Amino acid sequence: MDVDKIPYHSVQSVAFSIYGTEELKKLSVLEITNLKTLDALGHPTPGGLYDGALGPCDRDELCTTCGLVQVYCPGHIGHISLPLPVFNPVFFRSMYQLIRGSCFSCHSLLSPPFAIQLILAQLKVLDYGLVGMVQELEEVALETVAQSAGSGAIETLVKNKMTEIVNRKLEGLNLESAKLSAQVKNVVECRQRIIKTFIRDYLMGAGEN
Repeated sequence: MDVDKIPYHSVQSVAFSIYGTEELKKLSVLEITNLKTLDALGHPTPGGLYDGALGPCDRDELCTTCGLVQVYCPGHIGHISLPLPVFNPVFFRSMYQLIRGSCFSCHSLLSPPFAIQLILAQLKVLDYGLVGMVQELEEVALETVAQSAGSGAIETLVKNKMTEIVNRKLEGLNLESAKLSAQVKNVVECRQRIIKTFIRDYLMGAGEN
């Protein structure tokens, strides 16, 4: 058999995200509306957590969604409609940090404006895997701040400088290919590190001042 003619596929990238409300409803086979799980005889109640549409509870039962027995039924997703929005517990810590470091009146971050421009530029270059640019951008930003102290236009100066450097670095770069190759461990770790540092240095103590 000719090895060159063997069909194959290679994974280019993998991404994880959280299902949105509409996506969950499309995946769901049942809305849970019954507070009682079992009736007086111990049988699953319709619209409850043990409803047969979600999968059979006993070995001899058939799933009312796919018609398979317990051994072969993969189980199916249901959903509960809540009357009010709730916080996703996975993001509760990050949400708390952002709220703590934000102004309750204008809803802007309380961090120095130059720091926001810096991290935005750093995150943009990381989208294309340019890890080496992260430190360079930080050095340029700090140098610009030091040279422009007292000028009153530090944010604009840093923003213009960051934009100039990033555009120059991305010029001539195959952006689509760079984005695909940027989903690697060192880029992800670098992104997490600069976000963590930003929150620690500029948001965690901002509300105390």
